[in-house]
Amino acid sequence: MYSELVIAAVVEDFARREKWVPRFRSVAEVDELTAYIDSLVDVDANSMNRYYSWKPGRRPSDKRVRWIKEQIENEQFCCFASAEYFVTRYCKIRDVEERIIGFQYRIAQRIFHEILAEYDDLQIAIQLFILKARQVGISTVVALYFLHRILFRTNTHAIMASAQVQQSEKLAMMIETAWSRLPFWLPPAKTSIKEKEPRWANGSALSVQAGSQNVGIAQGSTPTCLHISELADYATPKKTIEEGLFPAAHQTSALFFVMEGTGSTSSPWQQEKWIYYKENWGKGGRFRTLFIPPACADDIYPHADWLRAHPIPSNWHAIDETMRMKRRCELFVRSTEYLYKHLGSNWEMSRNYMWYWECGWKEAVASHSTKTFLSQLAVTDDDAFQSKWDPVFADETIEVVTKEREQKYKAYAVTGRTILMGSDNHPYIPPSDEVDWQGQRIPLKWESNDGNVYEWELVPLLPFDDSEDTNCFDKLLVFQEPRLGASYAEAIDSADGLGMPNEDRTALSMHIGRTGKERDEQVSAFTSIRVNAAQIARIAAAVAVYYCTDGTGQITSDNPLGPKFIIEQTRKAGDDCQLALKIMGFYDHHVMIRYDDKGSIVEGKGHKEGFFTSRWSRPLLLNKFVNAVTTGWFKPNCPILIRQLKTFIRKEKAGISEMGHEAGQHDDSIFAAAMGWFRIHHLDSESQRLQEKYKPKEVLNTEIDTRWATNAVVID
Repeated sequence: MYSELVIAAVVEDFARREKWVPRFRSVAEVDELTAYIDSLVDVDANSMNRYYSWKPGRRPSDKRVRWIKEQIENEQFCCFASAEYFVTRYCKIRDVEERIIGFQYRIAQRIFHEILAEYDDLQIAIQLFILKARQVGISTVVALYFLHRILFRTNTHAIMASAQVQQSEKLAMMIETAWSRLPFWLPPAKTSIKEKEPRWANGSALSVQAGSQNVGIAQGSTPTCLHISELADYATPKKTIEEGLFPAAHQTSALFFVMEGTGSTSSPWQQEKWIYYKENWGKGGRFRTLFIPPACADDIYPHADWLRAHPIPSNWHAIDETMRMKRRCELFVRSTEYLYKHLGSNWEMSRNYMWYWECGWKEAVASHSTKTFLSQLAVTDDDAFQSKWDPVFADETIEVVTKEREQKYKAYAVTGRTILMGSDNHPYIPPSDEVDWQGQRIPLKWESNDGNVYEWELVPLLPFDDSEDTNCFDKLLVFQEPRLGASYAEAIDSADGLGMPNEDRTALSMHIGRTGKERDEQVSAFTSIRVNAAQIARIAAAVAVYYCTDGTGQITSDNPLGPKFIIEQTRKAGDDCQLALKIMGFYDHHVMIRYDDKGSIVEGKGHKEGFFTSRWSRPLLLNKFVNAVTTGWFKPNCPILIRQLKTFIRKEKAGISEMGHEAGQHDDSIFAAAMGWFRIHHLDSESQRLQEKYKPKEVLNTEIDTRWATNAVVID
């Protein structure tokens, strides 16, 4: 069907059974045969059937009629055996200029066909997850291949679905455009003319559905051809696709399953699925991921008409951004199997495309739309997933904090009779295979003012891979051990602790505060999806005792009350945590004040403790933190926090700029770290520090591998 080897085997088997060898005609020969039959026959067609009769005076002899029938049978078999033969000899499509033309493969479509041939050779289910940037013609060729299966494989049940009904109808229109222009003698007749559910005499059917429908796609049926497009616009992909569609699509060799989605508008579900399938192709993952950069489709981009209107200047030299894009694209092609197999391992970007890209880039810079431009003309799949919103932190800042972060840190499990996590009703015990049994345990003791004595123990854990957030959960990451006489602030952003993978997280961030030419630093962090507001209080108390006492209750920090606490109160149930800490004897909590009051502004004027998030306080908090990180006066160390810095964006809502995380990402660690900085410096004058960046005493080591934070693929 797609593979030359399979087609040859099918032809050989047919010739052995039928005692004659089919002949594959050229495009010109097919056109000649079609024109000849048309010259003999009058066709009376409606939306369902086609009736024919011999034109007056044109009825051929019986011998010629037998010859015509033999040629028709030959063409029907050749179309059955080869999808390529059918689409290039008989299919008509509507081009960008609204002309009806014969289909010929574009570069991207040919790459797609070669991938299908690999599946055909193995005789396994075709399951492809396609990421789109600019259009390269994949939807068109999928629609034509579906029509091929519908017409030439009996009892094919095909489903085409986009997120909205109108978009789904566009997919169906591609099939109708090709079907309505086929010779009357080639396909089986239609038996149903329902616009969204046409059927044919060979038992095949097409169902046009939409992701916005109430029931799952394909629910109650067993389709063999599935084309699901515009994944980013599905409101409930888990219900519509995972619950309704995946179980119905049985993974046999008859299955042809294609999912498509645009990266720049991707939903969290789409991006998570892409990452999973990309990492697990060949390891049990269901779909093979496919991304063809528009730069590889230089038969489409740029169009000849555009080049005539914008000829390349004779003295043109590409700018640095263009050359950087060129190198990244060529590296992606050479490191991506399905691209270099077709384009060659020495593929180079065309000069025409470089000029086309540079013109678009300069226009995007002028209109402040570079993010959208880069995602539309993406050169890697990571670029295609680029958010349309501007990042809060520049790439340079991310690079600096990644290189500077403390990598030789220790991890501990916080244990004790009062340490509970999630719904467990017994004290937390870390998994035995994570414990460093040779490491030194740290006992902690604290006696509250009401006479209660709390005892905890920090259990050392083995080194682990911190490149995934989940590996860091439920661990106290200690980047710097306690220092005598130091000033500490402890910030907590609590959550419900239900243990669900994508829910908000409880984040604790402990900071050491400094003044002058010394910068603040994150000395420890704790993150969990299992710990709620009440449970984090005991963990926070243990961390406070570790940093601000000698372990037996004697204060060693500069503050006789221990750490300066700040707990988020409005969005989460932080008051549970704050109350529990007070009962245990920790009384130094942030007091919320108005910073625009007349006269001298002092913390004692406030009446409520904790940080109350509002429309005016949130930007105040985050702007101070962004300044601290960007200028280097705060050193983040937590790997989760640094990854969140990369996906922290600035959105525009109703003309108001607001900072927050990208869809599907998190900012809990950012919010906790921001509160920690705010707790220490909310009344400081920042003018002196903002005038110049922090200058470290030692030169940074630029050889550190930063792949863990960037998700980049490095070709060694």
